[in-house]
Amino acid sequence: MSKPNEDSKSEETTPEQMIAKGSISINDNVTFKYSHLVANCFGHNYQGNQKGEVKHPMEEGKSIWFPKFYSNAKMNNQISDDGTEILEIDSVPEKRQPYFDKVMKQGLFTRLVFPQFKDPSGGNHYRFMGEFKLDLEASSVDGGLLWRRVSTSVKTYPPKG
Repeated sequence: MSKPNEDSKSEETTPEQMIAKGSISINDNVTFKYSHLVANCFGHNYQGNQKGEVKHPMEEGKSIWFPKFYSNAKMNNQISDDGTEILEIDSVPEKRQPYFDKVMKQGLFTRLVFPQFKDPSGGNHYRFMGEFKLDLEASSVDGGLLWRRVSTSVKTYPPKG
């Protein structure tokens, strides 16, 4: 498994651009400097960075996820070379069962995935990798959560209210 292409050149994107377009596609090759800008493409109106995942305000059962595919003491996330599968597993074996239970209880089995990556200058950016669904049959506490890409584009939404 590899990590997102960090060498691709693309300009910073604004939520307004993607909302006006009506969708985000992996073919757009857009990047966002902050996670709150990503979340604001889907109906949020956040002013500051968000944690690793936020609930999608417009579509039930979905979240917006900001995984890291580089060395991380908390999680050992890996993405397949073709970008169609993500393996999510806690780096600390003793924490795997509680995390697995939490994900199952939340019921957010579809994620819009915007991994965080570091550009050559060391800055963080977020790039859309697709919409992924949890493969419940292939996921386990010890083996991790297996997410499979189901779409390469998603609908955007203006802020609620």
